[in-house]
Amino acid sequence: MRAAVGRAQGRRGLIVASFRSPYNFRLTAGGWVSERTVGGLVSALEPVLKQWGGTWVAVRSSEHADLPAHLDVPLEQPSFRLVWVGLKEREVSHFYHGFSNRVLWPLCHDFWERCHFRQDYWRDYLGANARMAQSLGKASAPGDWIWVHDYHLALVPHMLRKLLPKSRVALFWHIPFPPAEIFGLLPWRRHLLRGLLGADGVAFHVPLWKNHFLETVSRYLPGAEVDPDAGRVLYEGRQTWVEAIPIGIDVQSYQPTAEHVRRSLQLRRGLRKRQVILGVDRLDYTKGIVQRLEAFGRFLQLYPEFKRRVVFVQIAVPSRTRVPEYVEMTRSIEGTVGRINGQFTTEDWVPIRYIYRSLPTSELIPYYLVADVALVSPLRDGMNLVAKEYVAANAEGKGVLILSEFAGAAQDLKEALLVNPLNVEEVAHTLGLALRMKLAEKAERMARLRERVLRRDVFWWVEQNLGLLSREGRSAASAPVPRGAADGSPSRGA
Repeated sequence: MRAAVGRAQGRRGLIVASFRSPYNFRLTAGGWVSERTVGGLVSALEPVLKQWGGTWVAVRSSEHADLPAHLDVPLEQPSFRLVWVGLKEREVSHFYHGFSNRVLWPLCHDFWERCHFRQDYWRDYLGANARMAQSLGKASAPGDWIWVHDYHLALVPHMLRKLLPKSRVALFWHIPFPPAEIFGLLPWRRHLLRGLLGADGVAFHVPLWKNHFLETVSRYLPGAEVDPDAGRVLYEGRQTWVEAIPIGIDVQSYQPTAEHVRRSLQLRRGLRKRQVILGVDRLDYTKGIVQRLEAFGRFLQLYPEFKRRVVFVQIAVPSRTRVPEYVEMTRSIEGTVGRINGQFTTEDWVPIRYIYRSLPTSELIPYYLVADVALVSPLRDGMNLVAKEYVAANAEGKGVLILSEFAGAAQDLKEALLVNPLNVEEVAHTLGLALRMKLAEKAERMARLRERVLRRDVFWWVEQNLGLLSREGRSAASAPVPRGAADGSPSRGA
């Protein structure tokens, strides 16, 4: 039975804040229906709030203007409350498409030359964060725990201190945190660092991002006392714990059913029982899709015996279609696919199958099952949940994971074949190694990967993050993990 997290039961409520709503809504002949949005954050947190209950505060998109500002979701089987923050179109353009995705996103992924440091972007980023903080203040009750997510809302923790001085606030930063000299290029660096340190706990996926943050605070925030060994910052009379907590997935959602297996067999027949290399990405320049395609083309040159015996399936989920850089990137990917297919296609074989749309989990799992190799090769990634999803679905241990060493997941998934995604020759040769790998080695590598992915699932990740909120002056080793009935905090339940 799901453990309720309601004030009526006398427990603390869990309030989640993010830019993106966990659901899109579509009007049908039978009324409104809810559809889960695409993205790592939603994939990780939606099952937790479904199980625990609570409130999710997010920015309302223009197409949902006719829906109420508060509603219980999912509409088909409500389990938690969704509260929307309304922003004007210009505010969304400058705050999200501008400052978040043309300043912070490229900066944190080490693409600083793509940054647009515009004052109007900053002004609306500041305003949107203030609106989010105000909405959180209204949605919260004494004793609630507030969990803020990602770079869109970096100023919110400090703003909440003025509205809710006694609140417990955590923030999780889902993307890489760059080296100090890169983050230092940001004209508003002190504002963002102060904003983050309004939280009781700040967490990153891996120790490298954590260490970059602590070094940046030490270098650019006067008055801050940084203890890197304890993972603690003292600033303005408060202390903030800083941790590395790798995000997990809802493992049960990726366990294959008989229907998934049936669909995978259909896919295999449709692909003429060829070996399958799979790429799955949200369409973004950080994902290295063009470099991956080039590596596959080079693989076909180096290993001509695999011609007509292998198919590369690239699933690209449309993203940020209003940002000019993404429109240009889409053209580049399509052009690369066309060039490689034009070079190698025969009467009965097209080497690259390019799928440009979002697939629900039920359709994605059959692709994970049919894939002999998952090629996950971002140029930079905070974590990368596709790698963990592929491992979770691979119960029979017949697949091979090739993983970029620049993805946060590489810190966890060391039994994968690690590659430098910019080294086209290396990736091409690694594809040859993976496709020739003996079944016994595949099974051994996958068993070790699965043990770690299954143990550090999304619920483990949530408990570790909320553990930051239960700390006072204790060390990380002695801080308790919230367990619900024991201390009145949210519980995973049975």
